[in-house]
Amino acid sequence: RHTRLRTVTGVQTCALPISLADAAIAATRAQVVAFGGKAASTYFSSDSGGFTASSAEVWGKELPYLVAKADPFSAGSPRARWQLEVPLGRVQEAAGNAGVRVGALRSVTVTRVSESGRPLEITFVGASGTGKLTGASAGGFVRALGASGTRVTLAGLNPLVLSGSGSGHGVGLSQYGALGQIGRAHV
Repeated sequence: RHTRLRTVTGVQTCALPISLADAAIAATRAQVVAFGGKAASTYFSSDSGGFTASSAEVWGKELPYLVAKADPFSAGSPRARWQLEVPLGRVQEAAGNAGVRVGALRSVTVTRVSESGRPLEITFVGASGTGKLTGASAGGFVRALGASGTRVTLAGLNPLVLSGSGSGHGVGLSQYGALGQIGRAHV
């Protein structure tokens, strides 16, 4: 049979024989993913950046089956490595919107990271004091700066340079990770 093209975030990424896709659909028909006898909340994101995130670090809600885990299969994605430069004014505004009130910023640093390499604590030093964003709020600040994902490091201040990997929240299935795993299985 012919192939059916697969896309991930609008980019043609691979072609699989229709028979394989049809077989996978038929094999999982009427199946439900469950945990503890109840339907599980299942999530996916575009690209884990090489390590999936736990639900606790991203949303502040711990689900024992959505844990941080290495994802070597997403290494070849278009967002495997990226960089974003953010002007100081925009950083100051995003910090203020997140509730950080420290006056004119002097530094912004990641002071604690999760098992997946995502910021769990960001410290802001300003003219009138020090403030911190922790947990899901730290990731929210990173996203407010325009980052495509939250697996980042920070450097500088004007501009603040975000060096990251991945795209999306990173919880659950990584679409590019799944694609990479399929590619390795059918090489």
